[in-house]
Amino acid sequence: MTKQERKEDTHKRYKTVFKAVDECLPDISKTIIENSDNKKQLKEKLISIMYESLSKLSSIIIKEAKKSYKSFNSDNTLKIEDLLYKKDGKTLEDRVNTRVDKLWGVNNSLKEFSLASITLLSGMELILSTEACHMMKTIIDSKCNILAVSFEGNDCCDNCNDLYEPDEIYWLADNPERPPFHPDCLCEEIEYEYEDLVEMGFIKE
Repeated sequence: MTKQERKEDTHKRYKTVFKAVDECLPDISKTIIENSDNKKQLKEKLISIMYESLSKLSSIIIKEAKKSYKSFNSDNTLKIEDLLYKKDGKTLEDRVNTRVDKLWGVNNSLKEFSLASITLLSGMELILSTEACHMMKTIIDSKCNILAVSFEGNDCCDNCNDLYEPDEIYWLADNPERPPFHPDCLCEEIEYEYEDLVEMGFIKE
């Protein structure tokens, strides 16, 4: 693909994945409401449905990547645990449990705080979105012959703006810092395989 074609293809993939994130939220909301007076059970049920949601998202990402990249390798199998963000040393369980603990009322119920369930749902959406960005990068890195990336900010914050130049090509051999740069990061990573870089003139055959 050309640079513009790859950018458009990537943007389309992000839209598809984030639409899928939105489609996971009703079941997560139901889980929160049904377990709002049992902290231990709420944590267990939330962790379970978050893993289910992430598994669905990973399947969608794999399907989209297979359509997008000629170098896609269907042979290697990826476990969901290997796709999650670990740079900060925290697990998915840690992230869910921390958010539940912060919102739990003095009477051991989310019902004591009328906005708690909504706030917790927003927290789960944030976790799913951040993990989805990380999974896209990890899956495409693992299954495709990616040699370089560029980044595109979507109303990104100043911290992100300081990390890269929009549309500049960064070679993976140089180990550039890559999104998600922080929770709720809106930066899109555009991955280029060997064939793209040949077509764009960065690699001469």
